[in-house]
Amino acid sequence: MKYLSIMAAFAVCVLAAHSQSTIAYFPGPVSPLPEFPYFGDPDLNADGTPDLRFTFGFTLCTDDVPTSACWTPYYLAALSTNQITVAGGNIALFLTGALVSPTGVTNGAWSTFGGSGYLTGLSWTRDWATDTYSTRWSGPLADQADSYLGIRFHAADGAHYGWIHVALQSSPVIVDWGYETRPDTAIRAGAKPVSVPQTAPEIARAGHIRLKWQSEIGKAYQVQAKDSLNTPLWTNFGFVIVGTATGSVVDIPITGASRFFRVVEAD
Repeated sequence: MKYLSIMAAFAVCVLAAHSQSTIAYFPGPVSPLPEFPYFGDPDLNADGTPDLRFTFGFTLCTDDVPTSACWTPYYLAALSTNQITVAGGNIALFLTGALVSPTGVTNGAWSTFGGSGYLTGLSWTRDWATDTYSTRWSGPLADQADSYLGIRFHAADGAHYGWIHVALQSSPVIVDWGYETRPDTAIRAGAKPVSVPQTAPEIARAGHIRLKWQSEIGKAYQVQAKDSLNTPLWTNFGFVIVGTATGSVVDIPITGASRFFRVVEAD
């Protein structure tokens, strides 16, 4: 039988202000696709159905002398029954740590189902005398160039709240994203599971694999598992372990031919 610990691969720096063991997290980046008119259809919960659509509109140009200018708008739309936060036709963005909740965002609100909004625009000018170009981004993402989109999508068990980290590089890029697996539960923008370093697992008694990790007294930890690294979501074991020393240990029953484990900080 093959049992692996993948803590080294999934360990992250504990700089995030908020972390939850019930958050599904997907690392990026996801770069835009250069095909008009769509440049990305993210499937946030990996169920095979896109949840959002990033598009760009027709480029508008002038043909003036001595300078001419062009402008290309970029938009974000929620698909099906999903919703995004908007304000006056623009996308309303979240700062790191802001609460993505039923109330939406300050100075913004949840769109109608399938709503859309303006995200950013690229302007460039050409100086015909010197044959040089200059470019400038504008719109909500340019004003808050490293920020978060809020998303509310509906599943069989209810509404789920999530965030999408977006940034401006040579064009808009999806950095990473996460969402709450618990229905009707708010999430902090940028919140993700915080993995805890483990020592190598061992078979300490028949039929069980022993997991050991560094712990803090009074802090709660959640053991998670999945049968394949290709599976997008981790499954919580039905218990939380509270640290009583600088090291914690738990024995997990062995099931199946192989399984992957990690330990994260609990809520």
